[in-house]
Amino acid sequence: MAKVILFAILCWLPASAQNQIAVVSAANYQAIMSPGSLATVFGSSLSTVTESAGLDSSGQLPTQIAGTSVTFNGQAAALIYVSPRQINLVIPDGILPGTADVRAVSPFITVQGTADIRKAAPSLFSSNGAGTGPGSILNAVTYAADPFLVVTPQNTGDDKRTRLAVYGTGIRLASRVKAQGQTDSGTSLDLAVEFAGAAPGFFGLDQVNVVVPPEADGLGVVHFSVTADTAASNPVDFTVSSLPANQIALGALTLSSSAVAAGEPVSATVSLNAPAPAGGIVVQLSSTNVGIVGIPILVTIPARQLSATVPIQTTSPTSPVDVQITASASGVSRTATLRVNRTDAPSLSSISVNPMSASSGAPVTATVTLSANTTSPGVTVALQSDNAALQVPATVTIPFGQATATFIATTTAVNDPTAATITASLEGIAKTVAVTLNPLFLLTLTPDTITGGSDAAGKVVLNDAAPTVGASVQLQSSDITTARPPGTVIILPNQLSVQFTIQTTPPVSDRIVSITATYRGLSQSKSLTVSSGLQGTITNLLISPATVKGGTPATGTITLARPAGPSGVRVSLSSDTVIAASVDMFVTVPSGQSSATFQIRTSPVASQRLVTITAAAGDSSKSATFTVN
Repeated sequence: MAKVILFAILCWLPASAQNQIAVVSAANYQAIMSPGSLATVFGSSLSTVTESAGLDSSGQLPTQIAGTSVTFNGQAAALIYVSPRQINLVIPDGILPGTADVRAVSPFITVQGTADIRKAAPSLFSSNGAGTGPGSILNAVTYAADPFLVVTPQNTGDDKRTRLAVYGTGIRLASRVKAQGQTDSGTSLDLAVEFAGAAPGFFGLDQVNVVVPPEADGLGVVHFSVTADTAASNPVDFTVSSLPANQIALGALTLSSSAVAAGEPVSATVSLNAPAPAGGIVVQLSSTNVGIVGIPILVTIPARQLSATVPIQTTSPTSPVDVQITASASGVSRTATLRVNRTDAPSLSSISVNPMSASSGAPVTATVTLSANTTSPGVTVALQSDNAALQVPATVTIPFGQATATFIATTTAVNDPTAATITASLEGIAKTVAVTLNPLFLLTLTPDTITGGSDAAGKVVLNDAAPTVGASVQLQSSDITTARPPGTVIILPNQLSVQFTIQTTPPVSDRIVSITATYRGLSQSKSLTVSSGLQGTITNLLISPATVKGGTPATGTITLARPAGPSGVRVSLSSDTVIAASVDMFVTVPSGQSSATFQIRTSPVASQRLVTITAAAGDSSKSATFTVN
């Protein structure tokens, strides 16, 4: 059922009234897309048939249907659906960020346009197919639509929190995906992302699985969006209803530390699956070794609260001991294990690194420290890194009679400042230290959006001073006609940076140019948007014919000063006599085009009427009149 709903959303998109090609995201109709994402081409005479694609013998989509095909920078796109006015497709995976040239070929015509390609361009599908209102969001376990509850009983295991599957496109290539919710009353939610990537079984469709937190209980309509790297999606909605009072129960028991030396401070937190009802909820606590671990017998979670925290008292055992702590309420129990070490036994005290911020490719020295010298032949500390760019040995041994040991972490090249965390573990106690890996160099453009004909400034900054022979950095442009940096810049010996100038030429339409710097085999690219300037100014509005009989349509033509940029130009339309003549609320001049036509619908009139049609975009507007007999 879920696949049927999603396929309908992908294929039901409103037809365009334009005679020129426009390329947009299939989810929210915005002109920003990414490789491998779903896109829609609008135009006219795009196909001789209306047909959905079938899969070939290898299970792949075709690149041509009934003589219609689409290419991005010469690479063929996989087609999902074609009709005379619309094509749904998957953007080729190999397209590089920047302005892509798009060519649609049919038995009737060959038309061209452009597409603004970014690494990540998150857009979410909605039930109405327009990227607004209720989202294409299902319970990830039951596949039911909203309203949702914060708890899904069908979930396996103790964690019954509801998981949602949110469907969109342009997300799969992002390095980091975050999910946020907002209500009309101003309540904000952070929803944990458990999965973000390609939706299984679909071409170009992406899926983000998120956890609905207990604090979302009863919030009603939540405006949901995702951020993929630094790009934010369109907001779509889902509804969260209130969990019945008889279903509010214990959700989790957590400890502030899983292992402590006897006498060290430690606490337990009991949490509910939704805010406590009137009167609160009483939680019973116990431990398997009351001689070692003392905990209050009861704790009350007050009404409308989600949790309560209590202190745990510990005494020194003769040897390390694991104590199980149990919390029970409303027929639900949760357990956690606390390891209590001897007071006089050396425990892991800290881990440190030098330097804390290092050039990628350079080694990092780290030191683990115990609370006292070892009294055994050697203590082995487990090590782990959360980032493949920083590698650590599996263990390090602290020799007899020593309190510290040092090890070397190796690093690999990164293109952006990257955070990595090293974790050291001993007897259930874990200590962490953060390391920042800096790229060999950074490329910046100022500004990153400029009007063609002006100069932009670029800068290359090394992480370490240039060697005695200087540092040679090669520069390239993906479109040298529009933006031209120097081929090479030299950073002088013992210097950290060099600035350079990028000369630009006004393009026919807005262009996104990729500027790439290469040094010692490593490359970085930044996008420079070069504007055509007057592309949003209306210079003319023509209505033809000048006189029509009521009931006969007329045609309006809008002309811009320059071709529209990657997002097109949206023009508002209005009529001063809607009884005699009416128009759509707006028309879009497609990317790369300087004009667009629209239909004027007329009605029979008792007497001759002079009608004024007005078109407006930004600060410019034009009006024209015609007569309805």
